[in-house]
Amino acid sequence: MDEGYQLFDFGRTSPLNKSLMDFKSRWGTEVRDLPEFVFPKGAKSLRDRNTSKTHQLLRQAFKITPESI
Repeated sequence: MDEGYQLFDFGRTSPLNKSLMDFKSRWGTEVRDLPEFVFPKGAKSLRDRNTSKTHQLLRQAFKITPESI
């Protein structure tokens, strides 16, 4: 730590993403609840978008899609 940094932010993760939460916990991370503000009013939050059927279908499709695409 030549630069004096003491903190590394692993970024926001949906609590529904269990495998990523488990991975981050193995690094000794600390879970903190972050407030989420959605604009405009009535728009879907990131958590809601990540649990939609479309999002889940696309995630499965991308898992089997070759990297060249």
